[in-house]
Amino acid sequence: MKKNLMWRCMSPTIRKTLLVMKLSFILILVGSLQLSASVLLGQQVSVQAKTSLVDVLEDLNNQTGTYFMYNVNEIDDEIEVQLDMEDASLEEVLNEICQQAPVKYEIVEDFVIITKQDPVPVIEEVQEKKELKGRVTDKYGEPLPGVSVVIKGSTTGVATDINGNYTLELEDKNAVLIFSFVGMLPQERNYTGQMVLNVTLLSSTEGLDEVVVTGYFNKGKTGFAGAVSTFKQEDIQKISTGNMLTTLSVLDAGFRIQESNTQGSNPNAVPDFTIRGRGSFQNESTQPIFIVDGFQNTAEYVMDLDPNRIKSMSILKDAAATILYGSRAGNGVVVIETVAPKAGELRVTYDFRPNFSFPDLSDYNLMDAREKLEFEKLAGLYEGSDAEDQIEKNRLYNDKYKIIQEGVDTYWLSQPVQNSVSQSHSLYVEGGVDKVRYGIDASYRNNRGVIKDSGNDKFDLGFKLIYRIADKITIQNYASFS
Repeated sequence: MKKNLMWRCMSPTIRKTLLVMKLSFILILVGSLQLSASVLLGQQVSVQAKTSLVDVLEDLNNQTGTYFMYNVNEIDDEIEVQLDMEDASLEEVLNEICQQAPVKYEIVEDFVIITKQDPVPVIEEVQEKKELKGRVTDKYGEPLPGVSVVIKGSTTGVATDINGNYTLELEDKNAVLIFSFVGMLPQERNYTGQMVLNVTLLSSTEGLDEVVVTGYFNKGKTGFAGAVSTFKQEDIQKISTGNMLTTLSVLDAGFRIQESNTQGSNPNAVPDFTIRGRGSFQNESTQPIFIVDGFQNTAEYVMDLDPNRIKSMSILKDAAATILYGSRAGNGVVVIETVAPKAGELRVTYDFRPNFSFPDLSDYNLMDAREKLEFEKLAGLYEGSDAEDQIEKNRLYNDKYKIIQEGVDTYWLSQPVQNSVSQSHSLYVEGGVDKVRYGIDASYRNNRGVIKDSGNDKFDLGFKLIYRIADKITIQNYASFS
């Protein structure tokens, strides 16, 4: 109140003069602040370091005397910068720091305030959804309702309606659609921005019935009353045992090989085996008969067969086999069908298989030389009948003990065995036309046993010729040399 009264008592000239002085003071103050900021930022500094931002600010403070203010919760030692600036202005250094670190600065009087810069929001590109329509049919053009249409790599999808039509919204122009239906082969189709995509699905099943190869004819499995085990070529090739008889014992638990302590692991010995137990015919023989391509062969021939030549094997186990082969089939029948050459261009197939065998002596726990000598001593072998005999027994004991002390300790069980490496090579050449087909097979097997100097080398060469005279007459010739 008193101040306003004094202002009113002044003359207009004095009041005008005071207003001009006040305005000039404000302008001078603002100008001095701008000049102070310009001087502060123009200071020359040199920084060569790769360190934390906090250390750089401390170095700049030492060089210029300028105070840097920041929040320690925002600006910490984890923020690093790399500077290599010689005789640069403080402004240039601060701008470079802002380029490398997510910070910004502000000049307030004689202070530089450093604050954390807010991240720039990422604007996601919104892709426009496009509608895709189509129809799914089978190979006859009939609509397929309920077909699953799914975007690959996601759970987004639809199902076709009763007319096989579908509608799907897509964003990705490079999407892959999967069409699947029970009993049909699934299909993958690329979406490239088209508006209509029609698909035809094919059946995934072929109307092939399982058959039993009896050696004389092929009979449907559903109409075969006997017990039978059938193995395809892919089943046989998964197992590498050295010979086909041990392969059969692995494939079928009913085909049992009788262990022979006399033969051991002799690779040249044909083992005894049973399918239906010991029979009462053929002098209580246990061996089944082997039928290869309609003709009876020996077990030794089957044992050495090349697995690449076999198309399928069937084991007829029960009495139903005797209807075809009589009493000789009382122990069962093993029917083997070899691969027939295919018509068409010349094809050459080569197969190599290594086989490694290692003797397992871990079940034996025998005395070593020291234990054996101690056992003999405890058994009384070195007790003499009189003084002279005792001297002789002591000398014998000491001689053996001396040899043991010198390190002689032969593990005799390991002397006749070895780690063996065997190999087999198979070559098959086939070709011809539908009327005349031929196949040439050659194989070499180098079979080494785990007993030293045991094994065999076998070379096989065969030629098969198949030709048709009429639609119902087929003649097959096979010649082999072993």
